[in-house]
Amino acid sequence: MKTKLLAATALCIAAMLGAGVAAAQVSEAGYSAPKTKWGAPDLQGFWNNTSVTGMQRPGDAKSLVVTEQEAERL
Repeated sequence: MKTKLLAATALCIAAMLGAGVAAAQVSEAGYSAPKTKWGAPDLQGFWNNTSVTGMQRPGDAKSLVVTEQEAERL
């Protein structure tokens, strides 16, 4: 009984995920992304980086996670 319930639940989850992916693939009629005159995507504009995450890793970093004291020092 547990196996059938687990299989049915997995099937339902897979169907819901598949429907979401399929719906995300639909684009609005008449819209096309802006392109440069040579056909590449146009990425001009204002790009904002409001994250406090550093773009480069400090040279003295010893682990993947920083402690609170290390974060204050950064």
